[in-house]
Amino acid sequence: MRTMLTVILGFVLAACGAAAPTSTHDRAAPRSSPAPTVTLIRTRTGVAGVTTGTDTVRWSVDGAVAAADASAVFSRTPDGELARHDTGTGAVTARWSIAPDLAPVLVEPDGGRVLLSDRPLGYDSETGARATTHLQVRIGPDATIGPDLQLAGDIEPEAFGLSRYDPSTAYVLDHRGDHYRVQRLDLLTGEHSDVGDRDKNPGEDMRGRPVHGVLDSGRTMLATLYVNPDDEDEPAFVHVLNLGGTTYCVDLPAAFAEGPVRSQSIEITAHDVIVVRAPMADLSARFDLHSLDEAATPAPSVTGGAGVPTDAPYRSVPGFLAMVG
Repeated sequence: MRTMLTVILGFVLAACGAAAPTSTHDRAAPRSSPAPTVTLIRTRTGVAGVTTGTDTVRWSVDGAVAAADASAVFSRTPDGELARHDTGTGAVTARWSIAPDLAPVLVEPDGGRVLLSDRPLGYDSETGARATTHLQVRIGPDATIGPDLQLAGDIEPEAFGLSRYDPSTAYVLDHRGDHYRVQRLDLLTGEHSDVGDRDKNPGEDMRGRPVHGVLDSGRTMLATLYVNPDDEDEPAFVHVLNLGGTTYCVDLPAAFAEGPVRSQSIEITAHDVIVVRAPMADLSARFDLHSLDEAATPAPSVTGGAGVPTDAPYRSVPGFLAMVG
């Protein structure tokens, strides 16, 4: 018995001794560096993927549009197809046929739905409002054709309604020359009507050039910065659209309209605080989307010092318009 135990013990010790060098080698093995992350930006020609924190463009797609949460990118290809792109590489991951007059203009967060239009991105309605607008919804991973609408008027899609509550709703801007109305569009019937404020007052005419829009963390509110230097009453404001069906505006001091459009910036913190920066006036404004009484219009807190915008690393990219997400 003692002889057998001695043999077994010797075998175990030998096995442990043989395993030790392998374990040491495994711990010392070098690890590959993680791939650099990509930030999406909107440009004058489409969408680009930039190495995060730098102005190094890794890919760009002309005519592309990205979801507001940077989760998906779609474009109309040179061959006239609807394409979905990988957000890390820009490569086409799927493609589908579309009508010759249509191109993607709005992508739902997570990329579940895409709205196509014959109205070009960046179309200037003030110099020539369109008489009609063709819209089509593509749904799901197979881009199934949904509602197809021929609408009277110059209609610009702005956001999908909350799909878990009202999947048939989109919010649009009904352009009427030098002004527009924020409207709710029924995607099933094509009917559109003005969106009221939180006190159920009817919608009002609006004017201004959009700078950029950001979503809150719950993806239920869209806050868009507008600048209109020629308007003495509302030279700069943030339009807040509750995707459940109400809207309000937060007025900013006239100094926030100084300088070229897009010299200003808007961003949102992890706690849903909106931050607007005006470098030309060296001012910043803040307001909380959620902590204030819902019946009151929040008043921004304005302080000296514009600070450094989140999109600062990307502003030197040619054609930069805004950071996505």
